[in-house]
Amino acid sequence: MMPAQYEKQRSGDGTWKVVDADNGWVVTMNGVPLDDLEQSEADEAIGLLDAGEMTPDTPHAPPPAD
Repeated sequence: MMPAQYEKQRSGDGTWKVVDADNGWVVTMNGVPLDDLEQSEADEAIGLLDAGEMTPDTPHAPPPAD
């Protein structure tokens, strides 16, 4: 079984974000970060990413600090 490439993290305001499990950076799609999500939205995004049905942007730099 492959290790998880993506995981969700809870933000301080109670929403969720999808992050790269290797570096902790928020995943972006077409320049839009996958954050400020409901838990079910984060779960769905992770499922689609893991299945290869969605392709994230290639990260070039770490995100700004919260």
